[in-house]
Amino acid sequence: MRYGRCPAAVLVMLLAAPLAARAHGVLPFGIDVLRDGEQTVGAMAAYGLLHREGGVLRWTPEEAMPGLVLWAELLEGGRVLAGTTNGVVSTDDWGCSWQPVEPLGARMVLERAVAPDAPARIYLPTADGVDDALYISADGGRSFARAWTADGTVERVAAGPGGRVFVLVVGARAVRYLFTSDDAGQTFAEVAIEGAPVAFDLVGLTADGQQPYLAWSLGGGRIGLFRLTDDGPVEVGDFAGSVVARAVEFGGFRFVLVDRTRLWRAALSGGAPAQVMGGPSFCLEAAPRGGRLWGCGQRDDGVHFFSTEDGQSWQGHLTYAEVCPQVCPDDAPATPLIAQFWEPVMATGVGGVDCNAVADASVMPDAAVDAAQIDAAPLDAIALDAARGDVGGPVVGIDQRGGDGCAVRPGTDTGTRRPRGWWTLALLAVIRAWAGRAAANRRSGNTESRA
Repeated sequence: MRYGRCPAAVLVMLLAAPLAARAHGVLPFGIDVLRDGEQTVGAMAAYGLLHREGGVLRWTPEEAMPGLVLWAELLEGGRVLAGTTNGVVSTDDWGCSWQPVEPLGARMVLERAVAPDAPARIYLPTADGVDDALYISADGGRSFARAWTADGTVERVAAGPGGRVFVLVVGARAVRYLFTSDDAGQTFAEVAIEGAPVAFDLVGLTADGQQPYLAWSLGGGRIGLFRLTDDGPVEVGDFAGSVVARAVEFGGFRFVLVDRTRLWRAALSGGAPAQVMGGPSFCLEAAPRGGRLWGCGQRDDGVHFFSTEDGQSWQGHLTYAEVCPQVCPDDAPATPLIAQFWEPVMATGVGGVDCNAVADASVMPDAAVDAAQIDAAPLDAIALDAARGDVGGPVVGIDQRGGDGCAVRPGTDTGTRRPRGWWTLALLAVIRAWAGRAAANRRSGNTESRA
């Protein structure tokens, strides 16, 4: 088996996955929903790309991509941009073929940001420790230019309206710095954060996109959430856990995703946060899409995604049952992989409709595939049961975003497909730490204090 450009630490984590977990095949869950205005046209899932066509969700496998999938973004004209551990790629034919996006075709980009008032402007921070920088596209992802660099790894980015951009830079000895731009990323200035430790994270923006949310450890197994104002950081939440993965304002509420297992909601007007929904590998979109806030999680509800219009009730979207294999040209790179992996994917609970019978059907509107309204209480109960191991089947874990793409290449003898399991959060943490260390090792003379 060829391992390509995977960091050695990633390979160690892959090999460390429990044998029982690796034997069960891929586990279905969503990574990013793909929206065109009010219409859901597809999604990136852990096992590949989904495209709504002919009344079903047409699937092409993740194995056609060069690495572990981290995120996906729908661009103008139906083009899909995706970040993997082995480079940024795009497809114009819904996954039948993928092409590298230069100059990022071999670079690892952990996340992306899209300007809410200028969707053609896309920000990508490279974080693989090799000449890290912020790259910007002004033409909807057709091309990217190296726009800004700092003395460290540009690890996170968040974009607001009016050219407002925030980036998190990790320097030597893991000291972190926050920078902001008011000219769409052309110039940046460091933001002084009084009272912040050397290790903090950028986890979101306020609804107007003008103030960042930061998180850092409070000690004793607690993590604090802070809104950075002109007068300094203001604590707005204190949670049991180790990581705040996302903070989003929507519908008069602040949603906070902790350890990618628990979603908390608190009114912006005040009051204690309450857990509203959770479950293994739950994710939360950085900004609303189509008037909805979107999340994902691997559950037994048979849906890839959940969303809310009012911040209080949740609805399921994109069912496992409606997935069918994509019909690609015979010479397309994905064609043999579809034949190879469709049966293992079905064995995980994906598929179930008669794909031949619906081939000529019209495209289903969102309402036709939305699951019934999902009550928060059963979701909380299932999440707690899963954490205790009381739910039947393998217990899957935290942040299953991505998979084994860096260990599998088209045309190789893969044998048993490795699933996305509980260990992927640790895997991505290792990737992030590895990137930061690689950048830090190239620099000297820095101290652990901020200038």
